[in-house]
Amino acid sequence: MKIYRRCPFTGDTVMMDLPVTVGQVRQWKSGTLIQHAMPHLTDQEREFLISGITPLIWQEFMELMDQADQNRCPACGEFEECRCDGMDYEAAS
Repeated sequence: MKIYRRCPFTGDTVMMDLPVTVGQVRQWKSGTLIQHAMPHLTDQEREFLISGITPLIWQEFMELMDQADQNRCPACGEFEECRCDGMDYEAAS
């Protein structure tokens, strides 16, 4: 079944063709835990149904987060324009 969702990161309408039935979707929407209503789906497929985030978008988001972390000061966690003296005060106390 083709499932269309709006991605919360991009605002785009995205689609995944998932092996689910209308009955399974109704069961989930009626309150059954998604992992019980559709136990055959992967974690990524269930996440798409819940949030609208595709595996590719998650991967791109995580890569951006990794890049952002590389630009943080290791002592205070601030981004590029850190004004601390570079000392880890928690470790020093």
